[in-house]
Amino acid sequence: MSAELNLAPGVDTGRLLAALHGVTAGQPLLRARLAPELDRQLLGEGHAVPVLRCVPGQARGALMAAARAMIDPVRGPAFVCALWEDEAEGAASLLLAGHHLWTDVLSLQQLVMEIERAYLGQAARTAATSFLYWSQQLAMLADSAYFDAEAPAWRAALAPAGLHVPAATRPDYAGVGRELWRLPLGAGAPPLAMLEAVILQALGNVLTAGAEPELLVECERHGREPLPALDVAGSLGWFTAAFPQRLRHGEAVAALAARMAALPHGGLGFGALRSYRSASLGEDFAALYRACRVGFNFLGRLRSGDDAGHGVFGDLAAGQPQDDIAADLPLPHALTVDAWLMKDELSVRWSGQRGGQAVALAQAHRQEVRRLLDSLAPAAGAAPSAAEMQSLLDELSWID
Repeated sequence: MSAELNLAPGVDTGRLLAALHGVTAGQPLLRARLAPELDRQLLGEGHAVPVLRCVPGQARGALMAAARAMIDPVRGPAFVCALWEDEAEGAASLLLAGHHLWTDVLSLQQLVMEIERAYLGQAARTAATSFLYWSQQLAMLADSAYFDAEAPAWRAALAPAGLHVPAATRPDYAGVGRELWRLPLGAGAPPLAMLEAVILQALGNVLTAGAEPELLVECERHGREPLPALDVAGSLGWFTAAFPQRLRHGEAVAALAARMAALPHGGLGFGALRSYRSASLGEDFAALYRACRVGFNFLGRLRSGDDAGHGVFGDLAAGQPQDDIAADLPLPHALTVDAWLMKDELSVRWSGQRGGQAVALAQAHRQEVRRLLDSLAPAAGAAPSAAEMQSLLDELSWID
């Protein structure tokens, strides 16, 4: 997982490097590695985070590729940075790249904020709960039957009746086809929870057209859900929550949004039950879960240079986060759909089989998202509802 950020004009790269070294040195997770037996994590015992610098005339892409190639979860390093500069053009960019075992998009954004704070001489934020402690406590909660009451709902979600299972096989990454479409939303973008439901419902409508009325999708969220005595809002780590969700052809967006909002612990409990209490889900749940041949991950709103306001970082150089997955690994799904919002523009990336059908489906998805968004548009001059105001307040609570 990586992000390549353009530097704003006038940034002192020496001062930025000092801030970068200071922040990464204080994060044991960035020096993590796996034990040679692959049975445990060793935090803070790996290499110091290296920072590569370009040589005169070196292309930016070559430097970034060399940095990404260094990442090794066993031998280390697990996290790498690279600074590229072109003095003649007055351009520079910084790469932050880490193994996905310990790094997700929110972690990268958190790191960017901490580097900015250090550059500006501001005090660092202290995370209340570390990734390691959270992992240990999650296992203890699962073993204590904390999530067991959710099991019937997850079994119902996995029930095969009425499901449409796409026939596409899972290619490896070397054979994957990718389609990226964008849709400007302007100032009228709905709250993030509603936008997530729009993208999901549009996906279900497109993929189930003329087939069975329901589709089982594996949804992924950031996983930073409130749990007893655990606060991971500002912590680094892959706090993911992956869970099955049934999409019903033609369901109202508001109904799907309500179902998503009602998920206990934001879906985190399913993974805990699957890993530590599989018997509570039933012996056949693993086979049923494999019917999730479609994966969906809504990354939310990604910060851009316009959001920062402090003149350190500009936009993502590539315009999107990078997953940096080896080409010889199998795809986790026949189709994976990632979505994010930046500068009031929605981006949706389809990853799956190559071919004209995939392109046509991706474009049909864009059209269906547009149609559903138009159907949500309030009448001119209409006051927002109480639910809309609360959703807006919930979003504002995350603003730095």
